[in-house]
Amino acid sequence: MARESVASQFWQAVSEGDDSRAEALVAQLGAEDVPSLTEQLRSTQPDIRWWAARALAQVGDARAVSGLAGALADPEVAVRAVAVRALAQLSSRCPDPVRTCLPAMAALLRDPDGLVRQAAADALALCGEDAVPLLAEILARGSAPERSRAAYALRKMACLPAAVVLYRYLDDENLLVRTHAYEGLDDLGYLENTLLLP
Repeated sequence: MARESVASQFWQAVSEGDDSRAEALVAQLGAEDVPSLTEQLRSTQPDIRWWAARALAQVGDARAVSGLAGALADPEVAVRAVAVRALAQLSSRCPDPVRTCLPAMAALLRDPDGLVRQAAADALALCGEDAVPLLAEILARGSAPERSRAAYALRKMACLPAAVVLYRYLDDENLLVRTHAYEGLDDLGYLENTLLLP
């Protein structure tokens, strides 16, 4: 199947509202489709923007990071949510440019919509150790809801640098922060070995 044919079939499926077919075609897109997908992040149609971000999560590279970062401020809830997830997925392929987006991604922890807040917390967890210092800062100075989501993200990382941060919050006044700290350390088996934590 020619590359142009895959891209055109993908957009045809999107325009027809055939989500299953569009999703199947995402896997057949390639790096050569990144510029046109990035361009579609500026479409006037929310569905087009959503699918562009979704496809970039799969095939995007450093060229897509700036466009996806801009989509974090999209007026549509679903587009903001998929954009932050896409950046998280790109973090494993092009960590340096995504690292510069971490503050904007973390800002979505206080988004008005719960779907976006959850997507941001999950995305920051996927970014791994690069996001630990930023999440530690939020835990130290953020609002109560932001702190809860930051603790959740650190717990979900399940790595030693996150555990070191969570250890400081085992006695936090915020019940959710305490719970995430306790369960995160327990999941890693560190509650019995806290003296070994730096």
